Amino acid sequence: MDLLLRLRRQTGLPHRIVVDEAHYLIARKPAWVYEEAELRGLTLVTYRLSTLTEAMSVPEDAVILVTKETDRQEIESLRGLCKSLTVPPRAATFTDLLVNEAAILPGPEESRGGVMRFEIGPRLTAHVRHRTKYLDMPVADAQAFVFSDNGRPLGRAHSLKEFVGFIRSLPGAIVDGHLRRHDFSRWIDDVFRDGVLASRVRGFESAVGDDSTKDIVGGIDQTIRARYERVASDVSMRAASRAG
Repeated sequence: MDLLLRLRRQTGLPHRIVVDEAHYLIARKPAWVYEEAELRGLTLVTYRLSTLTEAMSVPEDAVILVTKETDRQEIESLRGLCKSLTVPPRAATFTDLLVNEAAILPGPEESRGGVMRFEIGPRLTAHVRHRTKYLDMPVADAQAFVFSDNGRPLGRAHSLKEFVGFIRSLPGAIVDGHLRRHDFSRWIDDVFRDGVLASRVRGFESAVGDDSTKDIVGGIDQTIRARYERVASDVSMRAASRAG
């Protein structure tokens, strides 16, 4: 990132830099996040806006687009970015967005001085999931899954790959306890925001007592890996069929 910014200062190119999973980079608080001039021309993609607002001052004219958000902490971060409004937007402004909708926050001209809700156009290219990227992507220590035995920490999983390794190696009795409390599905939903995967894992957790812990662990492992194979999204497939 520093190399790209240095190149842009010297040559003017690239005009725009897209940073996916920006919360991982911003959390390290690199020097450039404190320089407003460096932030211009950046497109930051994140599902943890609170990480950005805690680490940097978001320019008033920044274009902020939001899809459906249900996390209370993230909603408060969004409300905090609407300081220009006499009355902050209600939480429902973000929780009620449909799957094909987004909202633009106050600041740019397009927002018309408020929180503007709009419909997202269909994708023109296929969306694929990169299995290795998501399996190996580490989360912050505070978001890691903590395996425990009667309150005694046994280890922390900072990625889905580490998580799978733990559930396959730990004694069944310890894994069984987490399954009964639905800890695994809750972690996947809260940290990775993958409701589909969390729902599937919750189905395995609900089978405790009917199926063996070994079979449940194997099912969770296969489900996580299958989830991040390269597959076209349903939306892009429908768009392609209409185009054809």
